[in-house]
Amino acid sequence: MQIVINHFDKYPLLTQKLKDYKLFKLAFSLFNNKDNLSIVGIAKLMAIKSSMNNGLNPQLKLAFPTILMHKEIVAPATLVECQGEPWPTPAADQVLTY
Repeated sequence: MQIVINHFDKYPLLTQKLKDYKLFKLAFSLFNNKDNLSIVGIAKLMAIKSSMNNGLNPQLKLAFPTILMHKEIVAPATLVECQGEPWPTPAADQVLTY
């Protein structure tokens, strides 16, 4: 997978897919750091997924009703800036926007 990331870092996409690539790269870094093994990490991945392509499918929307979009989509920033910021820990009834 790192080969694909290296390729697209060297030859960046010039279309709307660049946004999806940046989110994919962020999700890949979460897996590399084993953040996907925690509840908050799963919520982060669902927020990223909700912001990509077709968003969450109906089953995921039911399973994660409070997940909205990743904050990079709501307020654009570079991928490096997004990775450098801490992720908030939500309250149980809080709508999650990462």
